[in-house]
Amino acid sequence: GYIEPSLCGRYIAFGVEKGGSELARLYLVDADTLELVDESVCGDFQLSLVWRPDSLGFYYIETRQGDYKFFERVRYHTLGTSSDRDLLMM
Repeated sequence: GYIEPSLCGRYIAFGVEKGGSELARLYLVDADTLELVDESVCGDFQLSLVWRPDSLGFYYIETRQGDYKFFERVRYHTLGTSSDRDLLMM
């Protein structure tokens, strides 16, 4: 797992691994209330993330499994939007 606070300190992103898997699901919490943010899960599994300097969004590495292989791609998520709208960066 991992923990990555936003640069402004308002949000905390963290990855939770299940059942010994090295793949983590991404969650976001509001640092003041410790409540989950609605758009907390993005994609399947995430390896890490990097916040924008203004904390309005973040880049993350999404990992998906298919046919005995793992595929990684970089996506961008804007806070307050559905993860369905995350931009594919590469």
